[in-house]
Amino acid sequence: MGWKNFRLWQLLIGAALLPVLVACGADSEPEADVTLVIPTVVTEVDVTAAPEAVSTEPAPRPTDPPPPTIAPADITPEPVDPTPTSEPGATPAGPTVEIVDIYRVAFVDENDVLNVRAGAGVDFDVVGELQPDATGISITGQGEVVEGSVWVPIATGRISGWVNSLFLTRDMKNDAVCDAAAVQQLMADLELALTDKDNNALANLIHP
Repeated sequence: MGWKNFRLWQLLIGAALLPVLVACGADSEPEADVTLVIPTVVTEVDVTAAPEAVSTEPAPRPTDPPPPTIAPADITPEPVDPTPTSEPGATPAGPTVEIVDIYRVAFVDENDVLNVRAGAGVDFDVVGELQPDATGISITGQGEVVEGSVWVPIATGRISGWVNSLFLTRDMKNDAVCDAAAVQQLMADLELALTDKDNNALANLIHP
């Protein structure tokens, strides 16, 4: 074998073993620090056109309108009179007695009677008779004018009906309805009515 052939084989073997040596030698070499560089992308932001911030708070619930204010009516309570209390030892007042005018027959002759009729006027039937000195006669209602005379309803004892008021006058024996001054005035008015023949004045004197 010549030197050239040996040198050729040496190159061929070295070339064949070179990858193996490289692979094997890589394990023994120290690992190199590898730094990964990430390029920074700068984005221009228009500050003036920034979107409005969105609130994450829930929207407030609509509140109900307040109820209408109703002014209370101006009601003033009526004053209540306190119940009067009787003083100890006081005597309670007795019932009020109404004084009723009592009449008697007047201007009737001694030998005549006053007819009591069923209605006002001479056209009604006679239902009773009163003596010229009859007393204790009560007028029980309003009178009626018939042919210029005033007829009044009366009652005395068991007799009741209508009589001409010209023949009645107050009973002067009733001290509850007359005194000296009242008697004098009544007599003066009666005399004037008889002198003037004023039937209305006589009727007012008998039954005002």
